[in-house]
Amino acid sequence: MAAKAEVTYTPVNAAELDALRESLNLKPIELGVTQLRDSSANPSVFAPGTDRKDYSAYGVVAVDAQTRTRLAIVVRADTDVSRRIGRVAATDKLLVRGTAYHTSGASGLSIVVDRFEVAGA
Repeated sequence: MAAKAEVTYTPVNAAELDALRESLNLKPIELGVTQLRDSSANPSVFAPGTDRKDYSAYGVVAVDAQTRTRLAIVVRADTDVSRRIGRVAATDKLLVRGTAYHTSGASGLSIVVDRFEVAGA
């Protein structure tokens, strides 16, 4: 059995997110987010290959700066990440790591979360 390759996540500064959005598609990134709100009813926030049957989606806001880019995180159901995200308060600050995808036409970026940490925990 081959060892899983270690993924290097590129930290993204929220102030630069709008300018970088085009270059982030399909890239592993790290971003601080907060204000989780369930967005699973909105199909436009799901990354390609994900849907509300096997994933949950949450609209989020970048921690360090306001962005024009609409942000969402997408979490696979029945995983350690999905169990932990259920215990997060809307006001918690999270450092999420995952693959970014263009969504919502030219205005959105969704991150399929591999893992996250509650900032300051």
